Amino acid sequence: MQKIIHKYKVELEKIKENIVFDFENFLKEIELNTELFENIQILNINNEAEIEKAHYGEGFYVILTNHTFVENNCSFTINNNKAIYRGHSYHTKKRLLSHLSNNYYRENKGSTNFEVCLKIFENNYGVNINQEPYKNWEWTILIIKMKGSNQFIREQIETAFDNLYSKPCKSIN
Repeated sequence: MQKIIHKYKVELEKIKENIVFDFENFLKEIELNTELFENIQILNINNEAEIEKAHYGEGFYVILTNHTFVENNCSFTINNNKAIYRGHSYHTKKRLLSHLSNNYYRENKGSTNFEVCLKIFENNYGVNINQEPYKNWEWTILIIKMKGSNQFIREQIETAFDNLYSKPCKSIN
């Protein structure tokens, strides 16, 4: 049994490395020109209602803001907004709502149950960008649509993102 387990752990690690390598190359390409990719969505969010424009299905997302966090070593930016969180989900729009419009999400979550959300301040999971102090910040969301992906695949794009830009300060784990 140990031989079988070891064999597949090694093979799985090689597969992960290949996927991460391919995603790193993809991220480098979109950095040069996001308009070339139909699976990319960039939203400048001024209020919670605008999150409704977000892609619903499987995807990888990055939340960016103009608010400065000293501990943020991530170098990924769009329009002078810096990445503070990155994640993935099967229900990308609902996941983004749980992070940025938490009160609305909790009232309308349906079958999803996202409890661990963007934490800006201690003991405060999920923010509401229509409220102080967040309503005075600029917000941008990058979404990479990943139709047909599974959790394992989406986790590899997180690794690729972190390898290229460093993990955003509010991303956990």
